[in-house]
Amino acid sequence: MKEQHTNSSPDRIIDLFMKTAGRRADATAVIYLGTRYSYRRLEEMTRIFAAALNDLGIRPGQKVMLYIPNSIQWVVAWLGIQRMGGVCVPITPIYPAHDVQYIANDCEAVAILCADTNFGYVKKAWPATGIRKVIVTRMADLLPAWKRWFGYLFDVIPKGKIVLDENTHGLRQLLHRYRHAVDAILPAVDPCLEPTAEILYTGGTTKYPKGVPINHDLFLISADEQIRMSESLFPAEENVILGNAPLFHILGQTTGLATLLAGGTLILLPRINMDAALDAIQRFKVKSMIGVPMLYRMILEHVRLAQYDDNPTRSAGRAVASKKVKIVDPATLKPVEPGQPGELIVHSAHMVTSYLNKPEETAEAFIELEGLTWYRTADVMSMDEAGNFYFVDRTVDTIKHKGYRVSASEIEAVLQEHPAVIGACVIGIPDKMVGERIKAYVVLKEDIKGITGYDLIKWCRQTLVSYKIPQYIEFRDMLPKSKVGKMLRREIRDEEGRRADG
Repeated sequence: MKEQHTNSSPDRIIDLFMKTAGRRADATAVIYLGTRYSYRRLEEMTRIFAAALNDLGIRPGQKVMLYIPNSIQWVVAWLGIQRMGGVCVPITPIYPAHDVQYIANDCEAVAILCADTNFGYVKKAWPATGIRKVIVTRMADLLPAWKRWFGYLFDVIPKGKIVLDENTHGLRQLLHRYRHAVDAILPAVDPCLEPTAEILYTGGTTKYPKGVPINHDLFLISADEQIRMSESLFPAEENVILGNAPLFHILGQTTGLATLLAGGTLILLPRINMDAALDAIQRFKVKSMIGVPMLYRMILEHVRLAQYDDNPTRSAGRAVASKKVKIVDPATLKPVEPGQPGELIVHSAHMVTSYLNKPEETAEAFIELEGLTWYRTADVMSMDEAGNFYFVDRTVDTIKHKGYRVSASEIEAVLQEHPAVIGACVIGIPDKMVGERIKAYVVLKEDIKGITGYDLIKWCRQTLVSYKIPQYIEFRDMLPKSKVGKMLRREIRDEEGRRADG
């Protein structure tokens, strides 16, 4: 029986991928743990997974959660869900059962793909959700048999077993079972019926994660801009990207995953490992690398750094063509003088305009100016005459001291340059005389002894102007961080508030 083709509108992610896969069939699409997967193979697995979902009762428009680390399975599932007209809901694999349950109910998910190591969390959350089907995968499931064998031999792959039943399925078994069903009928999907491609959840600083619906137009425009940024250096289809950023985040998607829509190659690692990353750069001739600031700090501190050419500039870059940006006073929303710091706000023709089921957070983050909707980034930036942007701080992390606006991040960076310091958090303590006093919480390296607060203040005086010097230093064994590794200054502020209240 012939496959019933889906609508061939170019406005869907999957349609662009299918065209690219047909054009670049023999080229390498993904490299995962040293194994190459061609566009032909990736497209085939995508169709098989879509057929499996359809046979399991998942229908167009329904939500399917992805609860696994960066991997070839992640890519197959993301494309397969869209192939059958579903809506992807990728989440961080470090979420516990409580967050899985909340998100599943918030987005009304009907199925979830999870790693075997996370199945316990899913099993715990499952009864209180509308999830009907669970698909489980091991990180080595789609690797060649000989690699899986070595993984088991050297205890790299966990040997635990999961009982499969009519509602719990193994990914590798599903792909094997439906490998001859590639030509099975898949439902025709009207792109106008479900414009949402996926829902991304952001932790932010609020109590619960917020769902951000991403439609096909927004994703394709953002992805195309990122893909084309390097075309002055080499064609997009020749790009080899080391995608260190997580695929459940928009950064990892538009700067890494999106290369599969242009015919390039994406290298994926399940987790950050500097030796593996640097080896991939050497072995596969990486041309682009994606990562968060902490990754670049790890690179700078790595013992093999001297073997690589790494010279980042201070600028955060310029605005892409489709974005309108303003730097405004966060209190008045009026533009600041050129070169002065202010909050960055952004508008584009295709943009997210709300959080899912979060009207209060939506009202705080999205504003109307000059007849347009703008997103408040909460980033304090400055811009030079050439249009280059420079990151200063987050608005909530700016300390008002003696009439000055002081960047907490700047002070933290100086403290962390001290050879004895492994972590620092800086906040403002309310003070009637000066507005706020500057206090730093510092974590020292384990083998360091004898460092005092005076030593660190003296260190800061070598770099910072007088009004930026911390007045107080408090030593801690650890600093509070969110589930995705963000520093939680608000917890420190709350603690200081409770101290002040007595």
